Amino acid sequence: MGSTNADGRIPDFVPKDVTLTEGIYRMRFDVSAYFSEHKTKSFYPYIEVVFELGNDGQGDAGVYSFAVDRPTGQLRLINRTSAGGGGATHLAIDARSRTLFVANFGAGSVTTLPIRADGSLGAVTSVARHGGSGPRPRQLGPHAHSVELAPDRRFLLSADLGADRIFIHRFDARSGRLTGDDPPPAVAAAG
Repeated sequence: MGSTNADGRIPDFVPKDVTLTEGIYRMRFDVSAYFSEHKTKSFYPYIEVVFELGNDGQGDAGVYSFAVDRPTGQLRLINRTSAGGGGATHLAIDARSRTLFVANFGAGSVTTLPIRADGSLGAVTSVARHGGSGPRPRQLGPHAHSVELAPDRRFLLSADLGADRIFIHRFDARSGRLTGDDPPPAVAAAG
């Protein structure tokens, strides 16, 4: 097992002779060093769950919540709910507020969903729509590409491929909602 590089990726995580295809994979790795470094005891302190996005090209994407059976590693579907937009592409979690963030590439928006105590997902609680476009043909409108909660947990950052911007959304951890877009988005290099 390797360590993360400057891009936050682990180059040695998947052996070079293995080709992955679309799907859900179970992987085992030693997380004790990670937990020690981050001063935490779990990736998600409430229940062992896996969240996955599903896009069928027909309207809103789905977000799935799965329970993990410890002895076997098998996944059991807990529930599916709407991602609040089409083309969902990236997820992030704030474990303390029990909030799941979704970047909806096709809809050009980001959404928040509550994570219930049993690991199931509630309905979308807030939607922030991006605006703008870029200089390339594929950039006719916004395409939210990723979401990441700032270390202070007051802002959700969302890189947008279509608008060439990083949108900065205020996040209220008490309500689990996005409450505004102040400060204004950061402009990225074109393309």
